[in-house]
Amino acid sequence: MIKSSVGMAARFLTQNKLVTITSIVGVMISISLIITLIVFLANANQSLSNIKAGQHIDYTIDYLSINLSSLFPYIIVLSVLVIIMTSLFIISNFDLFLYKYKHELAILRSIGASRWQVFKIVLIQSLFIHLLGVIFAFIFSFFMYYLL
Repeated sequence: MIKSSVGMAARFLTQNKLVTITSIVGVMISISLIITLIVFLANANQSLSNIKAGQHIDYTIDYLSINLSSLFPYIIVLSVLVIIMTSLFIISNFDLFLYKYKHELAILRSIGASRWQVFKIVLIQSLFIHLLGVIFAFIFSFFMYYLL
């Protein structure tokens, strides 16, 4: 019988550091890229509205407005592509984890662990990787926003 699913998930994470770190970095990069694109678009809209309020250069404002409106679908498509690539990356790492630890998970099942306990171990590990990636992404995006 498994006493702690969290302890087992932590043991699997520490034993397989490369998969854990690459998964965290993959999630971090993709989310920070999406945040950066969204912040860029919001800042561009804000700058355009400030220009409209303060200056009377109609040709430049119209030109900027057209370019900005054509940039928005590009950012949406790029964000969707980043999400697709990240999900494929995460699935690949998760598949590698399951391949590497299928014998350990089978041993856990044979010594009395229920399917729910094994599922909780894998779920806790995945949640830990993704939450850590999201936290690092927000921190990274915050610092890159103020550095650039």
